Amino acid sequence: SKSEESFWEQMTNMRSMMGQSIRVPTDDASAEDKSAFNKRLMEKVPNLMQKPDADNDDVMTAFYNQMGRPEAAEKYAAPELKAPDGIIIQEGLADNFKGIAHKHGLSQKQYEGVLQDYTQDSIDVAQADLEQQQLSVKALHDEWGMKFDGNMEKAEAIRAKYFGDVIPDLNSANADTVKAFSNIAERFGKEGSSNIRKSLYCISV
Repeated sequence: SKSEESFWEQMTNMRSMMGQSIRVPTDDASAEDKSAFNKRLMEKVPNLMQKPDADNDDVMTAFYNQMGRPEAAEKYAAPELKAPDGIIIQEGLADNFKGIAHKHGLSQKQYEGVLQDYTQDSIDVAQADLEQQQLSVKALHDEWGMKFDGNMEKAEAIRAKYFGDVIPDLNSANADTVKAFSNIAERFGKEGSSNIRKSLYCISV
């Protein structure tokens, strides 16, 4: 009868399911039983990943490699880093970051992501500084008017002669510093070199 056939089919399915089931070890199970359970579970579910022991260097190395970390730092493919006009990205940044990325187990995708985020943060800071510098130049232009070019030349002469090692160009100086350089140059021409030393000392301290 159909009911009898259905019964034996259910029994067959049940026996098959029982044969494939994995018994979960209890809390007081031995380490061997737990290890055997983990092994059998991984065999049944190949994509399952076991939680690594963070204090075991060998285990963590294998884990990072499994997660996609290149076998060596130089294996990372450095992405192209772009910045707007007027913004300079630190030379060698992508290559220098490879060692840090490998040390902390980053995959290629993670390496690129962190590098891009760091670069963008640097660009944002540089753009803010550039915008502030442009505002400072505009303020000086408004204040000096027709004397702007001449005063800037005087300020540049003082910067280059006395501060070239710490201030690479006037774009690296704020408006007050540029004005101070220009004023010193003006006094230098009228009062002689002995007084310029005193003025420079006042700025430096």
